[in-house]
Amino acid sequence: MDNTQVIQGRKWKFSEIKPGRPSGLRKDRNGVIQPDFAPKVGQAKNDLELRFFMRKNVAPAINIEYLNDSELEAIVSVELSEENIRQQLSNIANVQQQNLYGDERMEYDSNAAPRSPVVSTQPMEYVFLIDCGRSMEGKFMDSTKRTMNTIMNSVGHESKVLFCQFGSRHEFQPQQNGHVANDGMRDGNWITIDLEDDEQEETIKTIISGFEANFGDKTLRAPLVDIFHMRRNPGVFRNIIIFTDGAVSEENTGNTEENTGNTEENTEEIPELVRNETINQEGYLRFFVVGIGSGVCRNLCDGIAKYGRGSKYYVLDDDRIQAKASLILEEASRPSIYLQRIALPSTLDRLGYSVPIELDMSIFEVKRIYLRLKSNNQISVYQNLQEAVRNGSFSLTINGTRVPMQISQDNMQQWYSGVLKLAAFWAKQEINYLEDYDMNADTKKAIQVDASIRGGFLSSNHTALVGVMDRVGQRPQNTPPRIHALHEGYNTSSGNAEISPNPGYIPTSDGPFGRPSASGGLGGDGGIVSGSQQPTLGGRPPMAGGIGGTSKSRNEETEKLSKFDKLMSLVKRNGIWPASEGKAVLCCLMEYITNFDAIFEDVRSKIEAVDLILTLLALAALEKYEIKNQIEWERISMKGKTKLAAKNIDADAEIKALLKII
Repeated sequence: MDNTQVIQGRKWKFSEIKPGRPSGLRKDRNGVIQPDFAPKVGQAKNDLELRFFMRKNVAPAINIEYLNDSELEAIVSVELSEENIRQQLSNIANVQQQNLYGDERMEYDSNAAPRSPVVSTQPMEYVFLIDCGRSMEGKFMDSTKRTMNTIMNSVGHESKVLFCQFGSRHEFQPQQNGHVANDGMRDGNWITIDLEDDEQEETIKTIISGFEANFGDKTLRAPLVDIFHMRRNPGVFRNIIIFTDGAVSEENTGNTEENTGNTEENTEEIPELVRNETINQEGYLRFFVVGIGSGVCRNLCDGIAKYGRGSKYYVLDDDRIQAKASLILEEASRPSIYLQRIALPSTLDRLGYSVPIELDMSIFEVKRIYLRLKSNNQISVYQNLQEAVRNGSFSLTINGTRVPMQISQDNMQQWYSGVLKLAAFWAKQEINYLEDYDMNADTKKAIQVDASIRGGFLSSNHTALVGVMDRVGQRPQNTPPRIHALHEGYNTSSGNAEISPNPGYIPTSDGPFGRPSASGGLGGDGGIVSGSQQPTLGGRPPMAGGIGGTSKSRNEETEKLSKFDKLMSLVKRNGIWPASEGKAVLCCLMEYITNFDAIFEDVRSKIEAVDLILTLLALAALEKYEIKNQIEWERISMKGKTKLAAKNIDADAEIKALLKII
């Protein structure tokens, strides 16, 4: 296989794998030719587009991503799995409890599944901020009351709750102590939930039934500041859950006309207020928003949820508000994973890193933090990391708990399929050096494009990129991969996995940290797929536009598309969701639209264009899917509905009808 160096930078080398047939040097036991290994020097782990297929429950691990010739500088990634971190935190807490109260002779199994690996079992604080402005009168307020009663039935024993009605003024239920201590804080007057106290249950029902939409215009800053001045006991998580149907206005004046003019200012001030307080509370404070009705200020709700490390949901009518609110309560019971510190060994200097603020969230599945490291003892970065894992000097501090790092185990299924091809590409790894912070995205992109097209170089001051690669291989399969099977992955870490006669191929690491094996590329063998033609999805070129106005042959081709091909075609052509979320959307569609063909034909009787039909199906599936899975899909929905509205299609009505049959 012909490898050509295309970029020589100050620090990093990149290689290009040209399209072509395998050399034939690698064969399985049946004599079938296997894909060639990727080049050893400068070739990054070829798992960027395959991260989709990894298991979600992986221990915090280090991967070598890029290594210079001397091996004294490298870019490494720290991969974090939400599920595994929660398990580790729970296990560590169990160990500490056993050390304090348990039998010292009893051996503790650190691999045992904790009683509740994801949901916190400790009492929490819940502050419910209820919009009681005049616009909430009627069905919105009635639905909010029903929802609150439903939520209260699910709040855990000994948790604390507090209600606050807000509008032109705000009132707490129960009423609060006005005494302020020297530190400016005061003790809150909470209701501590006792599941066996019938009188308390009636008191809460009375409070909720007393909510009335008679508070005038909405102001949110004052009640938030009041809540921020309520003392929180150390280690207790506080969740602020906001129900509102419209934009709130600033409270610098009592004049209604002046208030409504401050919405833009308020959408910036309130999220900033939330952000600062959330940072001050170091992961123990989170915000959730239920936006009700079409008039809600989405910028405000999005900002509160983002900077408050929580989530938001929008309800355009009152028939799903209870489901939305119940989901938020479930999410609130999963405390934020707050990454406080990355401890490095003294033998390594950190030259740069990616900003880990995205990890200050409740739900993130799998994330990566990138570090640019340099050895200061003339020993390779790889060896220093290996020793640091051994002696425990490389660790994370999460939620105040030290979590040790582990050696990377790439447990991915070996596979091969001709229907997934990748031509020359530039990997979009988010590796930010410190010098990148003052550089805008357009400038950075221009540097990257110049390097890739003109054969220029990327200096050590700019974001590093993986080299241009083509997938090459032997013989394609005729059927597409099974999404769910690939997503789960299989354990291939034993090193004895065999490649079947018509195999797939995903790189598996032969050494710790994804280090290059004796014959392979950095982090394992290069992932390979056959064929030198341009990439397609579903084995066919993407179609342009819908059925309307196309030729007969195009119509016939569309008719022959399988369910999988239709979905992949939608992904390729319409881009109604970010590429990073494509995997989740596809899983959603495959899971929920099991009667896809029948539904497709039914919708087609009203809407002719294929892309519009698929857009509707995607949005309907997302609407259903996000109840159980946390996809950041609001902007996806807005973009898709805008597209449909341009064709005079009532997306909300169509989606509501689809939800009844998918």
